[in-house]
Amino acid sequence: MEAITDFLNGKSYAYKQAMSRCPKTFQNLISDRPVTLDETAAFARVLGGIEEETNPNLVGSKVRGVEILPNGGGHAI
Repeated sequence: MEAITDFLNGKSYAYKQAMSRCPKTFQNLISDRPVTLDETAAFARVLGGIEEETNPNLVGSKVRGVEILPNGGGHAI
């Protein structure tokens, strides 16, 4: 879990990659500015991708999720 634990270290690979791949959201997160749920989800996917690059043996295969909508419906994501 290097990307998750190292992404706040400005000198780390994870930090540099997160900033280059998701600059607006990452800048907002480290500056304590608000981020949307969608931005947070996208950033989590970025961290997962970085983790997959740095520790491929520790990261599982692609995960399929389900989004449950406020009206009770849902769809695969």
